[in-house]
Amino acid sequence: MEKGSKLLTLLAIMGGIILGISVNSTQPACAKSPIKITKMSYNLKQSGNYVSFTGNNALYTKAAPLKGAKVVKTKQQLLELNQSKAGQDTFMYLRSAYTNHHTVYYKVMSFDRKIKGWIYAGKISDIQSGLVHYAKDKKTVVGGINSFETLQNSPLNDLEKNEFYHLKYPGSKNNGSELLYQLPFWCGPDGKTKPNMKSTIKYRHDVFIIENAMTRTREGDRWLVIHDLSNTNIVGYIKDGSLIPMHSVPATEGITVNYVDKATNRPVKSVIVPFAKSPKQAGMNLKTSFFDYNGLPDGYTADDDSLGFKGNSATNAIKGATLNYFIVKQVK
Repeated sequence: MEKGSKLLTLLAIMGGIILGISVNSTQPACAKSPIKITKMSYNLKQSGNYVSFTGNNALYTKAAPLKGAKVVKTKQQLLELNQSKAGQDTFMYLRSAYTNHHTVYYKVMSFDRKIKGWIYAGKISDIQSGLVHYAKDKKTVVGGINSFETLQNSPLNDLEKNEFYHLKYPGSKNNGSELLYQLPFWCGPDGKTKPNMKSTIKYRHDVFIIENAMTRTREGDRWLVIHDLSNTNIVGYIKDGSLIPMHSVPATEGITVNYVDKATNRPVKSVIVPFAKSPKQAGMNLKTSFFDYNGLPDGYTADDDSLGFKGNSATNAIKGATLNYFIVKQVK
């Protein structure tokens, strides 16, 4: 019995060792699997999503962990591009890549198409606003990019809100001062934006107003959004300093616009718009373009239902005419 007990004990110990080896051999490996791209978004040629760099990550020829990825721009070089005064150095988003490690990379390219590559954006689990990935505090950007605006709002002064203008440099030069544009130069992916027309010479006697103004973020110069009151199709950006204020005219040489409170039907203020006839008619069409004039009485806005003018009274107003423009008090 004693020998038998020893034998059973020995077999039990050996069995335990063998079992232990068997169990341990089935444990998963601790090392992560090789990184690979599992999903890609559509590859855009250009976009309206603009980015700057945080300095957290460099720009690579492909997603950084992938084999063969090479540095296009270092972290420091990207930060230097942030400080550039040239719009060509603004970057746009083109594509997203997702990996099996739940990380996200963006393909970006400069406006002048000379620099492009991939940069780490963050993890799928991050808090995200637009393209930007944030930490749990919703403030700290965790990846290599942040959002960027090419234009900043520039408030109008009282003169710009109330004045009427002529073009100062009517002509055909593509220099920002003679023609009108959809965007200021290098503020969009199309680069130096093409002008809206070939020449402004035939509009030299037209009456213009300033709708708003913007400053280019990188260059720091100011551009105006102007409307031609005489021709509703003429609208666009032009460099600040490219307009000349018109002299005030008597009521007989213009169109008197009375601002009328819609609630009380009483006039609040009036303005005389210099007359310049619209194309293919004897009068001046103020129906839609005057809606962008900023010289309204303080605390009022145009009546949205009628765009200010009722009916067709303002579509072909003759010199010396008087029009009522209905306004409503702004809700505070």
